[in-house]
Amino acid sequence: MHERVVSISQMIYNRTQSMRIKKRRSQQDSLESVGHGPAIEPYPVAQDEPLTHEILHYHRAHEPRFNKALRSIGMSAIAATAIGIGHVYEDVHSGIEAGKAAVRDDRASIHEVYGSDNESALYSHHATFVLTGLGTKNPTETAETLRSHQDVGSVYALEYSNKDLDTADMAQQIVDQAEQDDLRYISLDGYSAGGPIALDIATHIYQHEPELHIVSIVLNSSPIGEGSLTQRSSEGIDIMNALLSVHEDFVYYERGRLITELIARSDRYMTALEIVDHQGFRLYDISTFSINGVKYLFDLENLQKEVKDVSAKLDEPDTASGSLIKHQADFIVTTDYRRNLEILSELRPGDIALPVIVYTRAQHADNDRVVDIDASEKNFIDAVEQYGNPYAVIDGPVRHANPGELPSEYAAMIRERIQPRVIGTLVFYALRQSAGDSKVDTRARNNASSEDDFPLVSRPEN
Repeated sequence: MHERVVSISQMIYNRTQSMRIKKRRSQQDSLESVGHGPAIEPYPVAQDEPLTHEILHYHRAHEPRFNKALRSIGMSAIAATAIGIGHVYEDVHSGIEAGKAAVRDDRASIHEVYGSDNESALYSHHATFVLTGLGTKNPTETAETLRSHQDVGSVYALEYSNKDLDTADMAQQIVDQAEQDDLRYISLDGYSAGGPIALDIATHIYQHEPELHIVSIVLNSSPIGEGSLTQRSSEGIDIMNALLSVHEDFVYYERGRLITELIARSDRYMTALEIVDHQGFRLYDISTFSINGVKYLFDLENLQKEVKDVSAKLDEPDTASGSLIKHQADFIVTTDYRRNLEILSELRPGDIALPVIVYTRAQHADNDRVVDIDASEKNFIDAVEQYGNPYAVIDGPVRHANPGELPSEYAAMIRERIQPRVIGTLVFYALRQSAGDSKVDTRARNNASSEDDFPLVSRPEN
């Protein structure tokens, strides 16, 4: 409104000055006509200078101080904006270059977390590798929580590279670790997005390392296939991709990680209220807005807590980079899990059993706000039943891939409902080795029922 008033007053002022100049010229012409000599211009004007220039010159010489101040402020603001944009560009550019340099030579790595807690020779050559999901890099802390894995062998944490998500390279890291520690049998335990990543890694090993036997692959609260993410998770990934698609190298700009991480945690400070007709974005008040047909309540206090937590996290050495997070998000929606399951359903020469694939989830879908576990379970069952993979679906009193918050519940689920399958396979390999006979009835083994002592295959446990 203020700008409009200034604009109108400026027009009136210019029009008045124009009328005054015309009047003076008329008076001067009259004086010349009665012999008073040449008229004196109020200020020098070139013969071919337009009248608008006269107005402009006169205006600048006589304009009110307030208008002069406004013009000076406007020019200063433009200059400051240009300088600010220059500084921002320079900061982003240098930040991108620094980010690229920081991850250029980064590779996945493996950390030994626990040795076996069982002296039985049955488990001396078996290990479990733990992987975590979107926004994480080093799963060592999660693996430390899962002490129950020690019951059947050693425990390792597979740390991602901050450069990308190269599952072939990660598979090779596991193979190298197995050779170093004389491991012949491995299980993979993936949490959230770590599940489909583990499945892809297992497929690489299965195709190229016939001497390394895969016993089990556990997908904990993992997104599997189409519709496997909740609406909020999908929107979070869409927003993240939009922000990171401003420039292909923006993923390396670490200051942008704060925004990316906060979006990934949106469920902690945003609550869905209701479905609305309006699409796109609409702000109702300081704490309520809608996006894509859903109205949300925004909790500023919780957001402040998350900002503080994320800021502290970004200072840690094991923080996931923007590049890694982008690759993880892309992997969730592009991985060909059906192809992987098909490959893992074909028994290799030398194997006594197919890898058992286990999907674990919360008992109620409402307890998982990140993954649509009902849709994921359906996609999973459709695929494993089509290809004939040994499998189980296990629900428990858990939420979304949170063993750190519910260690006892996860320990019970692992010991009572997952490890019997692992032990069953290891027993059969041990029997074959002790008998020196590779001609084991694998068909009977892979079609074991849930009543067997060590079942490898079962229908979903709901």
